[in-house]
Amino acid sequence: MCEFRHHDFQIGLPAQWVDSSTVILVGPADGNFSPNITITRERLASPSTAQEYAASQLRELSGALEGQGYRVLQEAPMTAGKTPAYQRLHTFSIPDANVQVRQWQVYITQQEDAITITCTDKVDTFEESFKVFREAVSLFRFEAT
Repeated sequence: MCEFRHHDFQIGLPAQWVDSSTVILVGPADGNFSPNITITRERLASPSTAQEYAASQLRELSGALEGQGYRVLQEAPMTAGKTPAYQRLHTFSIPDANVQVRQWQVYITQQEDAITITCTDKVDTFEESFKVFREAVSLFRFEAT
């Protein structure tokens, strides 16, 4: 069994188990919505580039958000910290909350691990939050295991 570390705790990670964690960071509330950063980790069946992984995620997003005005605004390669990544900026509505959101997704792959950093805020306050989002993503790095 190896160690699994997260923030201020660690736990044993049983052999042949994989980390499929989700971390959610929430900003100050603005009415019924809070800007947030969600980090998800997925184990891939085979190695993939960040751009290939982003393309597969686009197919899923388009289907999941059909009827919610999903629209890609831009996408391009980038770096997260010093790590090669791929980014996508998109928008859609959340009918239950009666809000239009903008998301910046950053896709990072390393061998068979994929990390997606999703930064979300309301359309009208996204540009201000985007400064914080960019700074947070600029500090990304893989820790030595």
